Amino acid sequence: EGQYTLNIEPGIYTLEISSVGFEKTQYRVKIISNGEFDMELFKDQIEIGEVAVFAQRKDQNVSGNQMSMVTLDPRSIDELPTATGEKDIIKSLTSMPGIKTIGEFGSGIHVRGGGEDQNLYLLEGAPLYNTSHAFGLLSSVNPDAVQGVSLYKGHIPAQYGERVSSVMDIRMNKNNIEEFRGAGGIGIYNSRLMLETPLYEENLSLRMGGRANYSDWLLDQIEDYYLNKSSASFYDANGLLNWKFKNNRITLFGYLSHDRFRYASKLNYEYGNHLGSLKWSHVFNSNFHSRFETSFSRYDVTKSNIDPENNPNRIKSQVNYMSGKYNLQYTGFSKHTINTGIQGIYHSIKPGKQTPLKGNSNRKSKTLMNEQAYEGAVYINDNFEINNQISVNLGLRYSGYQYTGAHTIYKYQDGKPLSRVYRKDSITYGKGEGIQYYDGLDPRLSLRYRLTPTQSVKVSYNRNHQYISLLSHTSISTPEDTWKLSDPHLKPISANQYAAGYFRNFNNNNIETSVELYYKQLNHLIEYKNDAQIEMNPHIETELIDARGKNYGVELSVKKKSGKLNGWISYTYSRTFKKTDGGHRQEIISQNNYFPSAYDKPHDLNVVANYNIDRRWKLSANFMLASGRAVTLPEYEYPVGNNKIIYFSDRNKYRLPAYHRLDFSLTYGGSLRKDKKWKSSLTLSILNLYGRNNAYSVFYKKNEPDAANDYNMFALYKMYIIGRPFPTLTYNFTF
Repeated sequence: EGQYTLNIEPGIYTLEISSVGFEKTQYRVKIISNGEFDMELFKDQIEIGEVAVFAQRKDQNVSGNQMSMVTLDPRSIDELPTATGEKDIIKSLTSMPGIKTIGEFGSGIHVRGGGEDQNLYLLEGAPLYNTSHAFGLLSSVNPDAVQGVSLYKGHIPAQYGERVSSVMDIRMNKNNIEEFRGAGGIGIYNSRLMLETPLYEENLSLRMGGRANYSDWLLDQIEDYYLNKSSASFYDANGLLNWKFKNNRITLFGYLSHDRFRYASKLNYEYGNHLGSLKWSHVFNSNFHSRFETSFSRYDVTKSNIDPENNPNRIKSQVNYMSGKYNLQYTGFSKHTINTGIQGIYHSIKPGKQTPLKGNSNRKSKTLMNEQAYEGAVYINDNFEINNQISVNLGLRYSGYQYTGAHTIYKYQDGKPLSRVYRKDSITYGKGEGIQYYDGLDPRLSLRYRLTPTQSVKVSYNRNHQYISLLSHTSISTPEDTWKLSDPHLKPISANQYAAGYFRNFNNNNIETSVELYYKQLNHLIEYKNDAQIEMNPHIETELIDARGKNYGVELSVKKKSGKLNGWISYTYSRTFKKTDGGHRQEIISQNNYFPSAYDKPHDLNVVANYNIDRRWKLSANFMLASGRAVTLPEYEYPVGNNKIIYFSDRNKYRLPAYHRLDFSLTYGGSLRKDKKWKSSLTLSILNLYGRNNAYSVFYKKNEPDAANDYNMFALYKMYIIGRPFPTLTYNFTF
């Protein structure tokens, strides 16, 4: 928050303040009692050599007791791959150990085998429900707006909850804006601009930015008939107002995005996010701080079936979220940092409203019942040191959840599977009337034991509950997926994760190495019955099966942080399994044995390298190699009269071909003069450098008879999105 504290005895002191790029300054200070002292630094005009600036301790990965965490500051963001000409904050994280993407154009990330909906994405405290533009081409977050990212994939501090796999906290706040500045880029399919300016001295400032695209011509390059006839567009905008006065800081944040994708003359998608947050931080004294924040988020989706031969119709859905949170931090006890607080959340979902479009449509108007629920939590977290070797991060979070009306709950016959055939009754609840209550007690523990100044071991345990899930039509998330609240039929997901790691640094902390092992148990996961009908289904519980899961793996990482050649190598071996325990045929998958989930990709290797040829030229490369994802395929075909019955394999029995790709970029920086206000760079990026045809999906197609065979045969084909080298050219600038 831009605050600092010094606990010293009364007396006369000399304070020496230095920062790279500023003149060193000394102050003579007489300390009598508690008080405030603000310092001013002046820019240093002396030319200096290369200096490495770190926002945290150089040995933080060894000395800190937080494990299974990825942090990005402005310097590390600058080192991220630039496969599309600009930094992609969310997609770049898939080059880190334990973090994967399900497909070439899949949105979001999958952390340690968890689903996309098991990640909480926070933009200045407000949750983001869809993280991608253009079905996964780019992330929804403008990289110029981001000042820092913290991704918790194992031990999650108690002040965070709501999801069971990970929390990604994206911060856009930048304190002490002293002068008008700007940054942006012009690319071949999108452009962006970010501006920041002080409004009243250094106490009030504003940052605003946005992006827009012109990418329809890209679809013409894809070797698919329907994609050639398609179009896509998107835009996003963000703004942040920062006000500092006395011992207070207030920030007001807003964000909106909109995407449109027209798939030939068949489908049209429109979806967008609206986010906002208000934060008020107050310093009571040097040891006691508080923060109040309130946030809201809305995600809208409209899917239009515009095929005149397929009953044209439009389906709209919406997710709404509101939250209030109050956190207190106390550092008065020696070597302790205590955070405690309370949070209240309101969930509201409009799962679907269907209306026929003009023309010969047999679809009828239909509206599914809205859902709403309240979620609350209290927590306490203590980060403390026992001695120089041992430090502990200990937390406890209790959450309660109330599913409320107005809503109608369907009842089914006892001893029978959940099916419309066995529906016996229904109960209608009035507005605000309680329907179902769940709660969860979530302890968290992380411990670090420092073996030597350059090596340590860490262990952690984490328990989480999640009361909202995503119902997906496919293995790869799409905008038409439906969010669903826990209700009397759908229980909240719970997860227990155990992890252990060894961390060691070399070469004066310039080289970081680590190995982490984890094991995760999950209960009440969602699995789908065969031929499940998700869209506009008022009895959605009859298509779902309660499942449990187990995820485990080992993550290896080597990172070189600075020098002419820097980057990292990460390798993950992981397995992700599900298991049903149903007693009825319709509720049994793979004979109730464990089967691979859609996110099971055992091997995942990433190599990221940056080479600074000189002070202007920079070469970057990113290589990915991963196992193909698990899929279910048809195995037999049986003729029954004039019809045919297809027999499918066990769930996710087969696997797509291995995935590998090399991305390359070359950046030329402009003027190096310190007094030059406009600075620019030109980046040439090539996605999929050697033109690998990575399978997006596979399908069977009947071949025509030929001279050798006088009968039809089915053959297996693969569909790929980027099957050739894909160059981009981006002009980036700051002023």
